[in-house]
Amino acid sequence: MQAVIECIRNGTEFMAISVVLIAETRSNFITALQKHYSAQVVHSGKQAVAITQQHAIDVIILDAISLNTSGERICKRLRETFPDISLIHLHPNKKADVQSLADTVLCHPIPTRALLSAIEVLTSKRHIPLLQ
Repeated sequence: MQAVIECIRNGTEFMAISVVLIAETRSNFITALQKHYSAQVVHSGKQAVAITQQHAIDVIILDAISLNTSGERICKRLRETFPDISLIHLHPNKKADVQSLADTVLCHPIPTRALLSAIEVLTSKRHIPLLQ
């Protein structure tokens, strides 16, 4: 949020990308997401639904790895509730044939750069300028 405030003060026009990460506090991606985006961390699908209903969210990231679940049920509920919001599913299985309703599925192990690239691809499809 600080990057947004600084750009407004400087008169720069852009739209910040807002992401919600559903994860446990030990997720490896929290710091990187907070560095590059307006990121909020929640610990359940219910909290993600509440935040997304209250704020303009561009991408929801489900870190099923940190939650010790496949995340498929959470992903299905998010897709049904928010069909127009980009959804990234970080899946604990190493198999590429994972079934998910997410726009992007990344399978374990996941480099941070791969997640950031997936966000860039999804948001560029919506023509949202990226934060540098």
